[in-house]
Amino acid sequence: KEADGTNLLDNTLVVMGSDLRTGHRRLNVPTLLSGGRAGGIKQGFHRVYGENEGRLSDLWLSMLQFAGCPVDEFADSKGGLPELFA
Repeated sequence: KEADGTNLLDNTLVVMGSDLRTGHRRLNVPTLLSGGRAGGIKQGFHRVYGENEGRLSDLWLSMLQFAGCPVDEFADSKGGLPELFA
């Protein structure tokens, strides 16, 4: 237990990805985001993004912002994925 009563996983962001994808294009790249319940990550759902939405760089940007980093862009991100966070 942490000092505030939460556990370590509740205060951690864990990302796991795979290089399985459609050909040489960066589409259909399975990625798992876990942890962060204490900070407001939405739990228990599966999200599928279309070809022109949900870039992996959007996930990295959202995670940086969630962690308190003052960044507005990351690589080729189009603005983050606010729907993943409460």
